[in-house]
Amino acid sequence: PTAVSTVSMAPTAIATMTPTVVPTISMAPTAAGSKLSTSEMTALKVLYYALAMHTNTIYSTWDFTMSGGSYTNNPCTGQWTGLTCSSTTPVHVTSLCLNSSLSNTTMYGTEAVSVPSNIGSLLTGLTGLVTLDISGNKMYVPMGTQIDFSGSSTLQTLDISDNSFSGSLSSAVNLTNLSSLKNLYAGKNWLGGQVNSNFFTQLEVLSIPHCHVSGSLPTFTSNVGLLSVDVTETFMGGMIPGSLFTYATALKELTLSRSQFSGTLPVQVSNLSSLISFSIDENNFFGPYTIGSMSQLQVLQLGGNSFSGTLPDFTGFSNLYVLGFDLSSAQSVLPSLPSNLLMLKVGTTQSAGTIPTNSSVPTNLEGLVLTGGFKGSLPSYFMNSLSNLPQLSLFALSGYDIFADENPTFISKSPNVFTGTVPSQLGQLTSLSVISLAYNQFTGTGIPSVLKTAPITELYLQSNNFTGALDMSGFTWSSVNSLFLGDNMFTGPIPAASWSTLNLSYLSIDGTTGVEGPLDSSLCSSVNSGTGTGTLTNLNLMGMNITCLSECWYSHMSFSLVFSLETNVVNFAACSAVPSTPPTMAPSAMAPSAAPTIPASNITAS
Repeated sequence: PTAVSTVSMAPTAIATMTPTVVPTISMAPTAAGSKLSTSEMTALKVLYYALAMHTNTIYSTWDFTMSGGSYTNNPCTGQWTGLTCSSTTPVHVTSLCLNSSLSNTTMYGTEAVSVPSNIGSLLTGLTGLVTLDISGNKMYVPMGTQIDFSGSSTLQTLDISDNSFSGSLSSAVNLTNLSSLKNLYAGKNWLGGQVNSNFFTQLEVLSIPHCHVSGSLPTFTSNVGLLSVDVTETFMGGMIPGSLFTYATALKELTLSRSQFSGTLPVQVSNLSSLISFSIDENNFFGPYTIGSMSQLQVLQLGGNSFSGTLPDFTGFSNLYVLGFDLSSAQSVLPSLPSNLLMLKVGTTQSAGTIPTNSSVPTNLEGLVLTGGFKGSLPSYFMNSLSNLPQLSLFALSGYDIFADENPTFISKSPNVFTGTVPSQLGQLTSLSVISLAYNQFTGTGIPSVLKTAPITELYLQSNNFTGALDMSGFTWSSVNSLFLGDNMFTGPIPAASWSTLNLSYLSIDGTTGVEGPLDSSLCSSVNSGTGTGTLTNLNLMGMNITCLSECWYSHMSFSLVFSLETNVVNFAACSAVPSTPPTMAPSAMAPSAAPTIPASNITAS
């Protein structure tokens, strides 16, 4: 993995704009002419079965056939998937990259797999291991046990992110026993507990977003090698110590977003010329802006706090691509903005703020997010101004995480209260692919017809006041993959037939109690069942009035579809061809989820 992951944003056009903050860690070429020792081969075999790699065809190249007490195959030929060996003798395994990016599925296909909690002790036999990447694999340990990766004194990079590990982070990654570790990626797990201070003094990269960890940033008394810190959406808090910017002189990325940090910004922050990304949005900071010029910054997010005083002169940030801030009650006009800006997030501290006016918004803007505090209908002057942004591909009127690395993106509630109908200008923007109007009070009959021909890939309309039938006739959405319509006041039947013509991956109409009737077989063909061309992986129908399920849906319940039917009143007696025995739920539906924003499957009938 890269030492600091490339900034990833939606839409795709924005995702490529920011370079990797720290160069990729280079791996030595494979020593094709030499073999591993028997002891290291045995250690590799033990790990292979402990991680249940033998259940996945991706790793069919791993062959531990023995003859005369020796292993006949050489893993260092470059043919063993995910494995790299050293180029010097004695030969060692230096890298195991077993992440979900090796295929379209996770390492374990569609299943979540329990792995032994003492995985660290299994690594001790791999005496030259430098990198271990098992991210995105739905891994978890048996309930009541503590995952422990300690044991490898040579390991420098550990990526366990996007799994379902729980327990204490400091126990799972005991740096006393991982003396060489420099790069830790452990985000999107259930790991918690206090983050020990040595995580900030020994590591160069600490990436633990979306975890349950707590604690504060330590006071530094000597130079440290920190390059990147990301504790987004954790329980960490307190003030930012000025000593961080004094002793972490190589720091390039500091991301504290949506956590519990507070206080004023230390004046030393403006002295750190190496900083490229600085995101402290949605915390409890107050006082004046003290960020100076910081000319190297590419990402600056300050919104969702209680800063006061004059906004910085953003035109001095010549390299800035992403900018987020709040206007004060005395500001009704946007400040001058950098000409290279691609993403703008604006909020207001007013309780009923009006959308600011300014004709100097850079015309190459690709994303616009109004984060909170605005109220009323969308004024025509504002909507007309969007036509001057030919590359605008993201438009959001609610909390949208532009750095999210999953689709769909988690949409958070925001204090915006937009009303009225959806303006027609929105459907005339030919580059607009992601629209979020969620958590407002928009009205109208059915899905807004002004969006019928828009080139949409993601549409978030949940939690508004839309009424009428879910009529999809006339919509030409050939690329839409995420459609969120829940918690509105729609009525009428479920138009499954019209949805079956779309390439949907995510469909959510939960909480629309006025939509009722049978869920027939017409949408079944859209389900991704591992064969065919189906794309649907997540169907959320919670809190509706589904009266009948066609037989085809039962086979999908036992496969991989995340299918949520809680609080429905399903009259099974009225359904034809109901299986005589209930379906067996897939393990992926029962294992702890590393993405709490996607509901776990739970079939309830009453």
